[in-house]
Amino acid sequence: MKGLFLKTQIYLVFCLLIGASRSHGTEKAALETKLSATIEIVVKDTAILNEGEMEIKLYQNGINTTFTLQTKLITIKLNKPTTKIVIPLSTSINYGTIDLTYKNQSKIYEKRLFYVSNNTFIFENGDHIEVMLDQNKVQFSGKGSEKFNCLYEASKHQDIQQSQFKQIGKYRREKKYSEFFAYSKQVQDSLYNLKGQIVDKYAKSISRAVSDLIRTDIWAIYNSKIIETMFGNTTRFGTRYGEDHMNAVETAYQDYLENYQSDLFPDQILLESLRYCDALYWREYYAEQVLNRKNTVDPFTFRTGMIDKSYNGAIREKVHYLNSLARGKISEKMLDTYQEKKNTVINSKYQLAMRDLIKANTGKAFPFELKDSKGITRKLTDFRNKLIVMDFWYTGCINCVEQAKVLLPIIEGYKNNDKIVFVSISIDGSKNKQIWLKSIEKGIYTGKDEINLIAEGKNDELIKHYNIQGYPKLILISAEGNVITTNPPDPREEPLEFKALIDANI
Repeated sequence: MKGLFLKTQIYLVFCLLIGASRSHGTEKAALETKLSATIEIVVKDTAILNEGEMEIKLYQNGINTTFTLQTKLITIKLNKPTTKIVIPLSTSINYGTIDLTYKNQSKIYEKRLFYVSNNTFIFENGDHIEVMLDQNKVQFSGKGSEKFNCLYEASKHQDIQQSQFKQIGKYRREKKYSEFFAYSKQVQDSLYNLKGQIVDKYAKSISRAVSDLIRTDIWAIYNSKIIETMFGNTTRFGTRYGEDHMNAVETAYQDYLENYQSDLFPDQILLESLRYCDALYWREYYAEQVLNRKNTVDPFTFRTGMIDKSYNGAIREKVHYLNSLARGKISEKMLDTYQEKKNTVINSKYQLAMRDLIKANTGKAFPFELKDSKGITRKLTDFRNKLIVMDFWYTGCINCVEQAKVLLPIIEGYKNNDKIVFVSISIDGSKNKQIWLKSIEKGIYTGKDEINLIAEGKNDELIKHYNIQGYPKLILISAEGNVITTNPPDPREEPLEFKALIDANI
């Protein structure tokens, strides 16, 4: 019996070891399993063939927001009637956008099938979507296509009707601001309800998680439109419609807050939504301009305080992150909390993202390699031991022209100083190289005393690293290769402060 018991023990241990080994192997295999979706593009419109390309951008950093440039770009040449491609996903439910581009740029507007308002979709692991492109028409079919059809159909109801637009304008001209706000909200209510009915129609064919995300995004768009209506024509310095309008805005905003509803879904859905926290950020952004209208507190600091008071937990962390991401600024509190030397305990991806953002805005500069106007590759290290002022712009940017009017005379004043270099970086991209070169010749965007470089559009790693959302954009790099600031004083508004910052770092 004793021998049998011993054999039984050995057998059980052996089974446990084998089981553990198999379990470990299964877990390892699961971890190594790549998430993906298959996209099959069927082109019915021959005008698209050979001229068109489909661009799919997938959000990559695990923090869904329209502010991030951290996307994976997949370009598909449409040179045959049917093209199939497997796209890698970073999460089992992955937001992404779809666009069509053409070699002949004028065709973008002739054959515009996707717009900013209708090109955002949700990809799931295992999807097999057929995208049929015909003249002025897109159709989705296959496994997982119902959510695509749902989003595409709902996006058709973004804008108000012409008659409604006229009525809104009439109330505004007559200075009937209470009626203006009430009617505008009524219009948005009807659009919100209509989109909700569309989601209801597709709900049984869509997973619960995706359905909740779509509803949350629709709610966020609805609230953003209301906020935009209230604050769209105001600044902290006043409104073009006068003080009565500003007072009406404050009243409307208080009414909005009293009826504000945010507990539609669990926090996890709200956090994973692409637009929910974006809408919260815009609410604080616009509200600051009215509530802090006398500019008694620095706008960014005021907004940071509002976020602290209005939200809790991970929602607050994400909105703080978006506030810094969108404005290119880091509050002193965030710097003090999340700088690596503080060894702060990081327990959420939003805190980790904030730390990464601080690194990008305060640490070592991104080691770029870009072509200059003569085709020579220029590197960050080429400008070692010099203060670097990087000026980002693109052809057609009116604000870039306005900044250049102020910046070029400042650059002229430093042309004999070998301790500073001005680097002009256009995002026109190599496809538009000739346009870029002509813009340099015009001298309205950049000057002869600047080093002119070209980046590959918004998807260039340099642009994505600094998450540049708007143009023009200035970044200062120290002689040691460290980021001094990604948000210097605007030379158009504060030329003396901008010049003082340069002088302090030479």
